[in-house]
Amino acid sequence: MAYAKLRDDMGEQSLNAGFEERWTPKFWRRGAGNAVNDHLGDVPDSIRDQMMRHDPNQNTFLEEEKQIQLFKLFAYVSILWDPRAMRDMVPEDVWSNLPLDPEISELEVLRAELKGGQYRLVGNKHETKICQLTYTISLKRTNRDKLVVKKYRKDYFYNGPTRDIERQQGGQEEDEYIEPKLDLDIPERAQLAELLCHQPEHWSEEQISKARVEVIDLYAALCKKKETV
Repeated sequence: MAYAKLRDDMGEQSLNAGFEERWTPKFWRRGAGNAVNDHLGDVPDSIRDQMMRHDPNQNTFLEEEKQIQLFKLFAYVSILWDPRAMRDMVPEDVWSNLPLDPEISELEVLRAELKGGQYRLVGNKHETKICQLTYTISLKRTNRDKLVVKKYRKDYFYNGPTRDIERQQGGQEEDEYIEPKLDLDIPERAQLAELLCHQPEHWSEEQISKARVEVIDLYAALCKKKETV
């Protein structure tokens, strides 16, 4: 698996699991670094790098005494967790009530002027400029959406508990959290495991070829499966 895919998948799953911060493989490497120090003492940097390829420059406290390990794995990973928090947890009313970004609006007006009411760009003398503006507008919108999600999640984790306490003190009923039901029954995975783990020795060449084709089809179907939650 490519490192980029591991990083992206771990980040998406950690946010959807309700953690405040996006997890990365670096969190685990730092935790492994502390574990090395626990069991082997204050080992040299070269040994630590050989054992778990840890970059010593990313640990601020690397050269400090490590007799008492105060910084474990969860010192680097936020322990704030709420199962109700999702990656896309910003309500629709928040998105609809967002004020227009003046910079994006200005770029859209400029792009509309360059288009001159034409939908097709082929033959337009400002085609290159229009494409650049389209890319810039899309990038700014994406960055703005990410910033909104980040601020909303931060407010949810740091101010949400206070609002919950205030509602309890005011006698308001608290919204009951109902855990979602997980449906992890994946027939393709069970069939694939059956084919890979049980291969009789008396199979003929035709049966082997048929099983190989079926394995390929099951692999393709399994890769297309999305998360059930």
